[in-house]
Amino acid sequence: MSRFLIQKEALWEYSLDAYSNQAIKEACLELQDSMMINVNLVLCMMYVCSHRYMFDFDDLEKIELAIAESDKALIRHRAKRRGLKLMDKALYEEALKDELILEKSQHQEIVNAANALFFRHMTHNSQLSDQLSGLCLMRINALNRTRQKRLALKQIPEASLMACTTIGAFLESAF
Repeated sequence: MSRFLIQKEALWEYSLDAYSNQAIKEACLELQDSMMINVNLVLCMMYVCSHRYMFDFDDLEKIELAIAESDKALIRHRAKRRGLKLMDKALYEEALKDELILEKSQHQEIVNAANALFFRHMTHNSQLSDQLSGLCLMRINALNRTRQKRLALKQIPEASLMACTTIGAFLESAF
């Protein structure tokens, strides 16, 4: 039996195609902005699931560690780009192009980290939305450890839960 490996260009093309769907784009940005879940990782999870495989939570943490530095660079760049939006259209467009280069570089880091792991087979179509919801809960728990009790989140925000469902439904419709 052969081992599943992610092909860099295939993941990139899949990601561009999936992200061009407005509902997926909005869902990914919701998870990024509200739950601090990396969009490239979500797109990779979708790609892997489209091949009927998935990651374990421990493996997702390993991938996140592998991309931690590039994620910080992307977050800084994104903040700079957003600041340019109202100031200078030409600089904003240039920053968008630069961000895409950073995103593609991070995809390579994700592929390298993911291909060092073993994927497990999916057993049902809703596993991706369940796993994304689990990632949201992990983020909430991590945030709650650093916050005062009165600021703690008790559940996944509805918009983030809907984002998990939207992404899962997109993938389920492909099967």
